[in-house]
This record gives sequence, C-alpha cells and structure tokens, in this order.
Amino acid sequence: MTTAVQRRVAWVLAAALACSYAYFYQAGGWNQNSRFALVRAIVEQGTLTIDETGFVNGEPVTGDIARHDGHAYSDKAPGLALTAVPVVAALRPLIDQPRSARGIARLSYLTTVVISAGATVGAAVLLFFVALSLGASGAAATFAALVFGLGSPAFAYATLFYGHALATCCLAAAFAAATALASRSSRRRDIILSLVVGIGGGWATVTEYPSVIPAAAIACLAVWHSRLDHPRLVRVLAYVSIGALACAAALAWFNAASFGSPVGIGYQSKVDFDGMHEGFFGLTSPKPGPLQELLIGSFRGLFFYAPVLAAACVGLLWLIRSRASRAPGVTAATIAVYYVLFNASYHYWDGGWSYGPRHMAPVVWFLALALAPVWCGVGRWLRVGLVAAAAYGGLLALMAVAVTAQPPDTYRHPLTELYLPLFLDGEVAHNWQSYLERLPMEQRDRQTHAWNLGEKAGLTGLPSLVPLIGLWFLGAIAWRRVTNGDHRPRGR
Repeated sequence: MTTAVQRRVAWVLAAALACSYAYFYQAGGWNQNSRFALVRAIVEQGTLTIDETGFVNGEPVTGDIARHDGHAYSDKAPGLALTAVPVVAALRPLIDQPRSARGIARLSYLTTVVISAGATVGAAVLLFFVALSLGASGAAATFAALVFGLGSPAFAYATLFYGHALATCCLAAAFAAATALASRSSRRRDIILSLVVGIGGGWATVTEYPSVIPAAAIACLAVWHSRLDHPRLVRVLAYVSIGALACAAALAWFNAASFGSPVGIGYQSKVDFDGMHEGFFGLTSPKPGPLQELLIGSFRGLFFYAPVLAAACVGLLWLIRSRASRAPGVTAATIAVYYVLFNASYHYWDGGWSYGPRHMAPVVWFLALALAPVWCGVGRWLRVGLVAAAAYGGLLALMAVAVTAQPPDTYRHPLTELYLPLFLDGEVAHNWQSYLERLPMEQRDRQTHAWNLGEKAGLTGLPSLVPLIGLWFLGAIAWRRVTNGDHRPRGR
C-alpha cells in the first residue's frame, strides 16, 4: 500500500519529467517522418498509404518507406501511429493551417509531447511504484526513476516521435501488472491486471515488433504468480490472452489492409535496405564487435552513456536472491539479456541516427529498476558514487537532447566529435530537418526545425537551458517539501 507522501512524490516526479521532455522539439528525421506521414494519411485522407503525405513535390520525406502494389507505405510497426491518430484528430482543429510546414511542426510537437513524453513519464512513475512494491525505500525508488527519466537515453527517446518510448511504457505497465498479481485479492482486480498484462505486452509488440519476447516473458510472470490456484490461473490466462489477441487482431487488420496479408509487415517490402533480407528480417546471431560497442563503446554503448546502469547487474542478482522478488528479478534479467543479444544479432545494430542503442531502449527501464536494491544495499560513500555516475549520464543526456537526439551515424565518437564541441559553443537545437524534408537543410528554419522553449522565450545558446535548470531546482525543492524525511534510505 503506497502512502500519501509516496503519491505526492510521484506527482512531483511526473511534473518534473513532463516539463523536461516538453522543453525540447527535435523536429524531423526518417523514423518520425515515416510514422507521422501515416498518421496524417489516416486523419486527413482516411487511407493507410503515404503516397501524398510521405512526399513533397515528388520527393520522399523519409527513407523508411515500403512499396506494395504500386503504393508507398510506412515500413514501421503501426502501434505508435495508430495511437497517435485520435491525438492528432483532436489537436488538428486547434492548429492554424495544419497542412503547412509550420502547422505540421506544431502538430508533431504536441503529439510527441502527449505520446512519447507522456509514455516516458508514465514508465518512470510505474518504475517508482514497482520499485516500492519490491521492497525499495522511497529514496531508492526515486533515484531509480530519475536515472531512467533523465540520466539515460530514455530522455532522448521521450522527445522523439519514435516507437521506443511507447513500447517501453507498455512493457512497464504489463510488468507492473504481472508483479501486482503476486498479491491475491478480488476476481475483478485479477481481470483488470491480466488485461493490462495482455494489452500492454500486445501493444508493445504492435509498436515495436521485438517486444514480443519480453511480452511473453511478462505473461509467464503473471501465470507464475497465479499458478497455485487453478481457477485463478485459468482466469489470468484467459484475460491475458484476450488482451494480447485483441492487439494481434489490430495488427493483422493493419497488415492485411496495407500489405495484403495478416502476417505481412512493412519490412518485407522495405526499400533500399538489403540487410533486412539477411537471416530473419536482418537477425542472425550475436556478434562480438557489436555486442561490445552496444555495451561499452563510445559510439552506441549503453554503459558509456549511462554508466550507473552497470550497477544494475548487481541489482538484478539481489532481486533474484530475495525470495520475495525472485520471479520479477528473473523476468527483468531475462528481458535485459534478450535485448542485448537481439540488438547484437541485428544487421542494423547501430540504429542509424541514434543516441545510444535505441533498438534495446526498453532495457533501460528494467536496468533502472534494478538500481533500487543497489541503493538500499550499499553504504553512504557508494551511494555518492552512484549519484556521481548518474549525474554524468544525466549531463550527457542533457547535451544530447539540447544539441540533437539524432546524431548522424557518421560520427563514430559522438560525445567528443559532436556533443562536446557544439554544446560548449552554445550550438543547441542543431537538427535542421523538418517533417517535410528527407535530409537536414543548410539553413535553419526556427519554426519547423529543432528548438527549445528557452529559445522561444528569446534566449540563445546555453542560456536557453537556464529555465529548464530552474525547473529542476524547483522540482528538487518540491521533493524535499513533500518527503519531510519519509525517504530515509533503508538497509537491505
């Protein structure tokens, strides 16, 4: 049972993260241009083809295109676009000239805030409460949530119209529900939690196809927690299946309407990406080079950009060691290992223009969750080390989000070749590509290219980030006021 103080902390955490994400507009790129072209096609024309919305004067606005029966489609999994349709339909009447470049920029910004930022806020709050349910102190749970929300690549994905933030939130919701099933209560509660497990895992898969394995692992966790009561086991299995099948039906409808078969997906018709034909849609076997680079390399390394997450390896072992948290710990560890091996097996393992290893984005949530027991189990000086490592990751994430959350893959060492030089020179909001442009322009349009709210207020360079720092300071004060000593860390 959560306390009033913990609920107030969750509100402060949610507000701070929401303001942080909404502060930045990252503008266009192949990934988001492809997805948003589909959203616009559905809302504006009632079609799934992007023959018009994906092109300007005959030129494509993205390279992420699938071709089928003479038509162009987004090659991306449809979950994010389908989720965005009602949001865009509701916001569109509020936008002046919504089909113009500036109208699309405003609409895409608001949609990204509602969905990507909103999903990341939701995932962080869920992490906070799940950590508490697994025995963490309030301070430990807050630390873990802040590492996820501000000290990792999740900060960057929260500001982009990619599928990773939504898929992460869906998996987090499913995991939280499966963990909650460990406590027996009413039949109605079982049904609701089971549906969340099924729908959360199912929609994560519709949003990002690789989520299917983590979704299955979480479903197994739900079944495990209900195994000792046969009627309850049948009930949980039934409603997890109903939720998952509903999502599968939505995907089958989309695939059949777009590509002529319920099991046909955009990647089968993807243009100009021959690597997708290797193995199973580009998946072969884990390779040592990419594996090393994905973990510790300066190009995409998760522990390079968020070194505090390395301590999660110990945290996962501690979760597994404790009988009360063993099943969730095993599930979290399985998901973490899966994403690492999956990404190292993928032909396009680097993720293109990406901050960190975006193809294993959800792993950050599960590793951050494992930081909570580490915080509780170490002494004061080691906590200082954790805070220092988290602050370093937070600074790198801030630089990335401030400069560009989409570093071109031509930079093999983005920190030293791109982020540090531009950040120290005050060159912020460096993505000069809109939702209607295939590649960055030579001259910045401050209305349709990237910006931050400080710039909108008339500030330039690094001073444009001062209001955000001020918001964080106010958030820290609010946290101190609502806790009133309730967050004294407990030992394990």
